[in-house]
Amino acid sequence: MVFNQYIYAEENPAYHINRIDPENLKNCPTEREVLQEFWAFVQDRDFIVSYNAAFEMHFLEERSELHQIPHGNHAYICLMETFSDFFSTGWKKLPVAVRKCLGIRPSKWHDAKMDAYLALRLFSFFCFLDRPFQLEPIFPKLFRIKFVRLKEKREPVLREWKDEELPF
Repeated sequence: MVFNQYIYAEENPAYHINRIDPENLKNCPTEREVLQEFWAFVQDRDFIVSYNAAFEMHFLEERSELHQIPHGNHAYICLMETFSDFFSTGWKKLPVAVRKCLGIRPSKWHDAKMDAYLALRLFSFFCFLDRPFQLEPIFPKLFRIKFVRLKEKREPVLREWKDEELPF
């Protein structure tokens, strides 16, 4: 499931990146309203999956505290950490990971909705590789998907998924 919502803004300092005209945001909900909606959306989730999860979750929690909005203590999976570990490349931007894993060359103009969609596709790529994997903790709430390297000699771990659900 993907959460995407534009927020009211009088100006858009990121216009040079996302090309979102502030005029189009005039009738959007406030940041406070969207944060409340987001935390309600994820309240029953075990994990939140995001490309740059450490940054994004810190930002959401910080902004929620500013608005005095309670937020959950969710664990999150960082796809940037997963990509970095899988390809031994160090951190790369989402378009680089998408190009390398999916063969898609995203437009240089992007917004949160496109980023969320591409992160979902990237998550699917990693979850359905024909390799055993586990969730590896990086920090107390931050995880990455850790794969057994092909040169490592471990017995494959068979995973059963019921009703086409992911294992977490």
